[in-house]
Parts: sequence; C-alpha cells; structure tokens
Amino acid sequence: MARPAAPVSAEAPGQSELFAERPGQIIGRYKLLEEIGEGGMGVVYMAEQSEPVERRVALKIIKPGMDTRAVIARFEAERQALALMEHPNIARVFDAGTTDSGRPYFVMELVKGVPITAARFYAEAFAAKPKLADVLEVSNRYNAACAAALAGCGQGQDAAALDDAERARLRRQALDWLRADLAAWGQLLQKQPEQAPARVQQTLRDWQQDQDFAGVRGDVLANLPEAERQGWRQLWADVEQTLKKAEDKDTDEAKRKSPN
Repeated sequence: MARPAAPVSAEAPGQSELFAERPGQIIGRYKLLEEIGEGGMGVVYMAEQSEPVERRVALKIIKPGMDTRAVIARFEAERQALALMEHPNIARVFDAGTTDSGRPYFVMELVKGVPITAARFYAEAFAAKPKLADVLEVSNRYNAACAAALAGCGQGQDAAALDDAERARLRRQALDWLRADLAAWGQLLQKQPEQAPARVQQTLRDWQQDQDFAGVRGDVLANLPEAERQGWRQLWADVEQTLKKAEDKDTDEAKRKSPN
C-alpha cells in the first residue's frame, strides 16, 4: 500500500532525503508510480516500463544510507535466489541495474495479493528440500515468514477468504520460521565471532523495521488472541538479546585490536 509522502521540511535535507526516490521519478527505463512495500533494507515501487515492452512491474531498490557492502551482498543474493526460482506464485526477475547515485535495484514481475500462496509454496519447497530453508544468505525461510505473517494478518487478496483458525496457523508458521532463522544467526555468531557480528546486527535491525511484520510486533500485538501474544513478544525480546550479543562481540573485538 502506498503511504503519504513525508512533509516537506524547511531545513536542509539530509543525505538520505536527497537520494530518496519519489513517484514520477525515472530510473533507467522505469517510471516510479507508487510505493507498494518497504522492508528493513529496501523499498518496492510499482513502476511503468517503457521499452522494449510497456508493462507495470515491481522495482526494488536499496534504501538511501543502507548501501553498505554487506547489505548489497544480501540484496544481490536475494535477486539471484528469485531469478533461480520458477513458480507461478513467485515473482520473476526481469532486470537489474544501479541508480545514478550508485544504489542497486532489481525489477520483478508485479504480483499482487498472493502472500498465502507464496507461504504455501515455500512450505512445500522446504518439505521437499529442507536445505533450501537453511541458507541464510539467500533468506528463503525469512521470505517465507514474511509471506506467512502477511497472510496471517489478512494482507493480500488471497487472504480475504481465510478464517481465523487458518490465519492463526499462518502466524504460528511465520513465528516458527523466524525462530529457526534466529537460532541459525545465533549459531553463526558463536562460530564466527569476528566476521558475523556486523551481519547479525544488520539482519536483526532489518527484522525490527520490516513492515511485513507490522501486524505481529509492538503495540498491535494486543489485537492478537492472548494465546499468541507471548510467543511473539518472546521472539522480539530474543531478537533484541541476540542483537545485543552481536554488538558486545563487536565492541570486544574492537578493544582487542586497539593498540591501547
């Protein structure tokens, strides 16, 4: 869903505001029409392609200020994973490039209203090939959790017909997938105390900001059945705890390398 534009400030804009995209802007052969989604590291726009064919597409671009080497690597891994997956309910990747400011983007098929179908596809894929869920760099399990959480909160045209029991099941599935991913990131932190902290911090901060989980995070948890609230509260508390461990390891490593 498109959100209202931010109010114009009389103060000088920061670097992020200077490079932020706006509807009507042209990126390559794509004209941005409206913002339709936002995650921790990227923003998705509905865009109009002008050549070699005229069609509407989804264009995902890294947010201004998020274009670190680690984030760009994750962004590229996501693009490659989508390009390799062929399924009628998974958006196909059409194109990729960089903006004039040097931030990467990729262009996908515009697929509306299918989070429940995507969640089911991921579940079937993981059942057939469990290792597909375990590769953190590709984020299959995380993306599956996004789809399940959206459907479980009633987002998407295909979720409209779901009853309360099925929505609750999807939210539980999203919670289970996120817990499995969090455990894997925690293990990586233990195995790679020098290299992993920065990746873990960036990843978990993305989780805390990802709008796909807006319905299962923060004050809106009060809208869920009481039996579900504690599980989600505990997840986000564990995310914060793991994030703190990663920050502490970073600090310890910096002190160890300091000449003082």
